[in-house]
Amino acid sequence: MPHKNEKVYIASESEISSIGNSKLCSGPLRQLVAKLKERSFQNIYCDEGSSIISQLLTHSLID
Repeated sequence: MPHKNEKVYIASESEISSIGNSKLCSGPLRQLVAKLKERSFQNIYCDEGSSIISQLLTHSLID
């Protein structure tokens, strides 16, 4: 599993099951990013999902 030594948060509009150390997240992506930043996450990586990337760009949440 990629990122096996990292905390992994999965944002998905589809129902999926957790794998390993992953945590499933639902709700507005903007709120999820804000919560992660509050918890001192400095680097947030987005591996896949054109819909998610589009939302991150729309809300200026991606560098």
